[in-house]
Amino acid sequence: MFNSDDGFDAFWKLYPNKASKKDARKAWDKLKPNAELQKVMLTALAQHCQSRDWLKDNGQFIPHGSRWINGEKWTDELKPAGAGKALSYAGLPTHTSDMYQEDANGPAF
Repeated sequence: MFNSDDGFDAFWKLYPNKASKKDARKAWDKLKPNAELQKVMLTALAQHCQSRDWLKDNGQFIPHGSRWINGEKWTDELKPAGAGKALSYAGLPTHTSDMYQEDANGPAF
């Protein structure tokens, strides 16, 4: 069942490959990540957005969101983008600290 406060909207807003949203939603609903896991996932997503594989070739190696969720890709070890190399894909969302603010009820996502 769709729940607008289940964290998917925050994930989708930050996820750079906007293909197959319906499949990503299904994967999210199947996983049912709690607030702690969502924080881990979004933190890892920020790191993935700066990884070598996601930055090269105009982002063509960014998987669909469903594959990232189903494959638990937030647990992957990443290869950082090479120092001094020009980034080839500038369309990734900018992650800022205000996206991860918490209040008395926990994470704001």
